[in-house]
Amino acid sequence: MQTADFLRLILAGTGYICIGIKLEKGYSHRFFSTPEEAAAYALAEDARGQSVYHACATFISPANRRQVNVAYLKCLFCDVDVGDDKPYRTRLEAENAMIAFLKASGMPPPTLIVYSGERGFHLYWVLDAPVTADVWKPYAVALRDLMRRHGFAIDTARSAHITASAAAQTLCRSFTLRRRFGLLISRSGRMKNKRT
Repeated sequence: MQTADFLRLILAGTGYICIGIKLEKGYSHRFFSTPEEAAAYALAEDARGQSVYHACATFISPANRRQVNVAYLKCLFCDVDVGDDKPYRTRLEAENAMIAFLKASGMPPPTLIVYSGERGFHLYWVLDAPVTADVWKPYAVALRDLMRRHGFAIDTARSAHITASAAAQTLCRSFTLRRRFGLLISRSGRMKNKRT
């Protein structure tokens, strides 16, 4: 999967896309109108050796990444950290914990698993349609709480690391209809709010 395709899949088609570069102190954020522009910048910065991140929301204006500026979200997501000082020491241990969580909770597999860094990974459950932050937040909180209840340790960071290699290692998943939190999971592996 190409980086622009990845961004197109997980982000709404409306709003600005934010790409961040990790600085010595803090981040530098740039906003783009299209996944192609955002991907080109991310890949160029990655090639320069920069640590590149993407926001998991689109924004109303290119002013900032504040919550009041969020336009839409198109997925539920989480970051699974792996390392000597992290909840899981190996990727295999984290993958086994994810599988145990999915089985115990009845939650369907994520639409995408993106291996990031040396050992961690990101999970994405892509929605059928973008939603506003006020619609998205109760589902995100419910998913986080479900993970905690079943002992699946995640990092609740608001953005994710993106590199050419991470996007290339994305694993697409599809699954059959399941119910969870008032959401329906379609055969395409996307969620939609069954209340609307």
